[in-house]
Amino acid sequence: MTAISSRVAQIIAEIVHQNGHDAIVAPNAEFGADLQFDELDVVETIMACEEHFCVELPDEEITTSSHVSDLVDLVAHAVSEKQNKTEVEWKDFPREVFSN
Repeated sequence: MTAISSRVAQIIAEIVHQNGHDAIVAPNAEFGADLQFDELDVVETIMACEEHFCVELPDEEITTSSHVSDLVDLVAHAVSEKQNKTEVEWKDFPREVFSN
């Protein structure tokens, strides 16, 4: 289990616990059927993931996420994109800014 999948699972488990359920958070768990999440729970989970990882998840892809593994994949992709973008931005930054 990667650090991203572990943290996403932890975020989901916290919401499951807040709801008073004893569901097991597994990669193949469905938000509605297995975790008993309603739309508000899903939104809360997504917002918590976005905040923790400092990413923005695309709305059009969120609506197709029905399993824990789908959300993990979305977050992992967003984190990877953010890291790639950050590396490019630093490489393209003018060196004279750092010379003082």
